[in-house]
Amino acid sequence: MLVVDILDIVAPHSYFRLGLILGSSRMMSMGG
Repeated sequence: MLVVDILDIVAPHSYFRLGLILGSSRMMSMGG
């Protein structure tokens, strides 16, 4: 996954934050 590697190198904090946002949204939509 070249894109993931680039994001992890360029902006790991932003990428991690994006993951948290997507994870939270997914859990909320699932009703968990």
